[in-house]
Amino acid sequence: MGWLQVLSGVALRIFYRDIELVGTENIPEKGAVIFVGNHANQFVDALVLANSVKNRVVQFLIAEKSYKRKVIGKFARWMHSIPVARAQDKTVAGRGFLRLEGTDTIVGESTTFTQVLTSGDSVKFGGCVFKVKEVSSDTRLT
Repeated sequence: MGWLQVLSGVALRIFYRDIELVGTENIPEKGAVIFVGNHANQFVDALVLANSVKNRVVQFLIAEKSYKRKVIGKFARWMHSIPVARAQDKTVAGRGFLRLEGTDTIVGESTTFTQVLTSGDSVKFGGCVFKVKEVSSDTRLT
């Protein structure tokens, strides 16, 4: 048992009284395996897997944004985690003012759509998310 399993086991027992593992007999001893967690907390999933999967090297995908954080990133690197760039981490606020014209056209004022958007991008506006079909000009999207 490695130091990571010992450390994660102690942390889990401090915060959780009982963890029930179901189906561990289905984990093959050799070959690639992908574990998919339906998690409320991505960090707890990693601790549970690191502590529960025996005789296997387990690596995790981690949001690149989390990987770049000082403390979380250090633990992620110790665990040989793989950083993944996520679209929601690359969002930026645009400049200018927007208004909806009809149901599928966004008109901008003081905007630079042709420089910052392409077909397939998403624009969040008025509490809704619009998928860009076409960037017609710096001030018009459909």
